[in-house]
Amino acid sequence: MAVIIAGVVTFVGSTIVFILTYHLLSSKDEGILPGEKVIPTVYKMRFVYFVSLVVVLVGVLTFTLRSLPYFHADETPDVTVKVEARMWSWLMKTPGSEGPQINLPANKVIEFQVTGVDINHGFGIYNDQGQIVAQVQAMPGYTNILHHKFEKQGDYLVLCMEYCGLLHHQMIGKLIVR
Repeated sequence: MAVIIAGVVTFVGSTIVFILTYHLLSSKDEGILPGEKVIPTVYKMRFVYFVSLVVVLVGVLTFTLRSLPYFHADETPDVTVKVEARMWSWLMKTPGSEGPQINLPANKVIEFQVTGVDINHGFGIYNDQGQIVAQVQAMPGYTNILHHKFEKQGDYLVLCMEYCGLLHHQMIGKLIVR
């Protein structure tokens, strides 16, 4: 849908520019210098075009930014998960469980506090269809915070998204959301 809207806006804008250019080039008056009449008209048309463009862009940004899937990060989390990434495993801790596989509630705000023990890792959460749901970097000496609300129950895989060595492909964790 966005591609169609962008195409229509581009076509309409190009058509307006073409019509204005044609109008300016075809309206020649005898007896005056070319710049005396054309330059003020060009500046006026350019100003109108600029204001119109700003209004359209602000409208499009306002419309599209409201529909982003992010909720406010200032919400108090219902569950906090401490995540440590290390070659070649995940250690995830909640008040109820610990290990590479943990249980989490659905439709609750989960706060992941992600850090790396040895090198940089990428903390990527994937649904059962292999689509990425959320991600954040795991860096040594720094804790990144990721808030996420799992709206669907199911099993989610935690995979490393940053090549971390020979057994990188075996760095798999599991989130069981019920």
